[in-house]
Amino acid sequence: MHYFLVSNTEGNNLIGSVPNELKALTNLVQLNLEGNFISGPIPTVFGQLQNLTVLDLDANSLTGAIPDSLYDAEGLSELGMLNNQLGGTISSRIGELDLLKVLQLDSNKFNGTLPAAIGLLSDLRKLTTTNRIIELRELKNGTESKLTRCPLCT
Repeated sequence: MHYFLVSNTEGNNLIGSVPNELKALTNLVQLNLEGNFISGPIPTVFGQLQNLTVLDLDANSLTGAIPDSLYDAEGLSELGMLNNQLGGTISSRIGELDLLKVLQLDSNKFNGTLPAAIGLLSDLRKLTTTNRIIELRELKNGTESKLTRCPLCT
């Protein structure tokens, strides 16, 4: 089986919205769209890309809420959405992305607090929110322990 690795799109001055035709790239593993001029909502197509492990949408002009379908991309280990114009609340479905290690949400217009379901992300190691970086590593007896609670969550 062949997999596609899409990189080198960072800072390429891409303009417009993300095309729905991306759904044809079913073996897409990584997509880095950081630092472009992409606008509009996050497309629902990302949830259909079951092999996607890294999605970096940082530093664009994305608007609207995180689509519920994004939580269907259960293979994600890194999700970057910082420095956009995203709003709404973070769904408790975030806890379904159980392979997530990096989650970047800061510099957006989200409402409310992080859902308690974020505590289910036992592999989460880096969370950025409201211009704060939270390293979720806790050394206990010389070994890393899993995230058991999140002080910023409800």
